[in-house]
Amino acid sequence: MGFGKKWNAFWSPSVALAFDRESLWSVNDPMAEPRRSAACVAVREKDRKVVLAGDEAARVQAGGGTGVNVIQYSRRGTLIDYDAAEAAIRHELRIQMGSRLRLTPRVLVATSQGDTEKRVVKDALIHAGARDVITIPRLMAAAIGTGLDVQQSKAETLIYVDRDWCGVAVIGRAEILASWESSGALEQVLVERAWRGRKAGDDAAVDFDAMYRRLMDRGVEMDPACEAYVRGVWEQYRILLGKLSAADAKEARAGQIHLVGPCAQIPGLKALFATIGGRAVVVPPRAEAVVILGCRSVLSEIGWILKSVK
Repeated sequence: MGFGKKWNAFWSPSVALAFDRESLWSVNDPMAEPRRSAACVAVREKDRKVVLAGDEAARVQAGGGTGVNVIQYSRRGTLIDYDAAEAAIRHELRIQMGSRLRLTPRVLVATSQGDTEKRVVKDALIHAGARDVITIPRLMAAAIGTGLDVQQSKAETLIYVDRDWCGVAVIGRAEILASWESSGALEQVLVERAWRGRKAGDDAAVDFDAMYRRLMDRGVEMDPACEAYVRGVWEQYRILLGKLSAADAKEARAGQIHLVGPCAQIPGLKALFATIGGRAVVVPPRAEAVVILGCRSVLSEIGWILKSVK
């Protein structure tokens, strides 16, 4: 990087952020390795003041600390606790800014495509100290981070799976040609498993976090609930194909399915998608990080992007 670019990067800093159910991702340089931290904060019970954020808060939760509550602020593809999210974002921006703490950064953030979700995330970032905020669809960022050439005319298909959010997109010509997003995702599988395993008269609360960890470790092979979920995703994909032009639909059908997201590498999930859909499915090496990697790729162009939308 030349002196001019370094000078501009110092005085006009930019930070990219991305959320999933378990993690807050951030990066401040197109060449840097993204930072990952737990998407939670610890608050004092007596006054709800945030005392810890990220991995430190997660360690308190794991250790069963007293006098504090640990709050997860990212659920179903958006922010569900505004105050907790604002505190976590402010903490993350301080880490990324370092010695430039007094400078307010421009922030690129990946979100779902709903207007309400984008507004919530934008407001939280502004209150946390961002100077400008620009959003990029989570599915587009994932496609870029996967390595797809989104500028080409060929229609490519991407499926993003998180614990409680799922998205399917057909992307080509630098735009999302058709997409579907839904909350629930593998959380639906956990609920179905819990329901099937519950005995008459059993009113004990289910530990869904423990169930999710077992799912991540043991996989989805021969699981009727997972099979039903995957069939539902394929049906939504077929609906998307019907919304495309004949040429785009043909290209999308002929190509591979790119399976990404925090849950993409669950044992057996790739094979299940391939078997039920009858299509070739590929999972990139860093499937859980593709959204922030895509944001990192776009970060070098954020100045031009902000000028173009003002």
